Amino acid sequence: MRIQLLTILLILSTFVLSSAYAEVLFSDGFESGDLSYVDSSSGAKWDGQQGGGSDSVSVSNLHPRTGIYSLRFHFGGNSDLNDDAWAEQRFQISSSQRSEIYVRYYIWFSENYIIRNTPSTDNSKFFYMWGDSYANDMNKIGMEIETTMKAGFKAKQNYDGGVQLSCSNSFTGYMDDIPAKWTLSSSNKGKWLCFEWRYKIDSGIGDGVLQFWVDGKLQLEGKNLSWLGAPCGVSAFLRHGYLMGWSNSGFTEDTDVYIDDVVFSTEYIWPDNYTGSKVPQAPSGFVLEE
Repeated sequence: MRIQLLTILLILSTFVLSSAYAEVLFSDGFESGDLSYVDSSSGAKWDGQQGGGSDSVSVSNLHPRTGIYSLRFHFGGNSDLNDDAWAEQRFQISSSQRSEIYVRYYIWFSENYIIRNTPSTDNSKFFYMWGDSYANDMNKIGMEIETTMKAGFKAKQNYDGGVQLSCSNSFTGYMDDIPAKWTLSSSNKGKWLCFEWRYKIDSGIGDGVLQFWVDGKLQLEGKNLSWLGAPCGVSAFLRHGYLMGWSNSGFTEDTDVYIDDVVFSTEYIWPDNYTGSKVPQAPSGFVLEE
């Protein structure tokens, strides 16, 4: 009995010690009523909006998850299938270079959020990250959604005996064309979902990792990724990113997405008031949709 108790205490102390090293780089629920918050320790901050026409990003009191405010992405409706939409909020993850980051936020999709089938490309952005220059860096990695309402990771990549992200190759679509995608179903709309992302750059031994959770459940992941040939390109680190972004499909009706309670961290963050198992989930390869 004593041995069992000591074992339990050792496990608990190990968890506490490992959690103590987690560093929250940024946490904002928009209760300031604007996007002015800057974390004085990490240098993490909001970094400007992108949009055009009737599309916009703003701090709004129309639909908060907690408190009074949330971040509203408004996509103006248009019956023209050639009309794109663009509502994008950029951020700086920290003032220093990061090789690994966790980003968690809550997101609400209106029930009329639909990706149209358009004459050209119709993918729409969810989330992207890169180093210092979106225009020039070759390590852009993110998630996009298509007309089937399935979303998957996209990156610079090639395939040669394993998944590789290479600055020498062109943008070729879903990583390795593995059907590892998460579906934005009708049951997911009209309610708050907890999204969390983990991006880990290859340290030089093919150990890059991508993971995506919804409401604390691991949905997609890739492990043993050779990111940028480890490294190549302008920069092999993470510093900047954006929420939502360009929608090539556009929207027939005025469509809103809200985001609230954003956190950047060096370890997995978990949903608020999470009651499930908190055993760390080790990468196990691409997880296909069930």
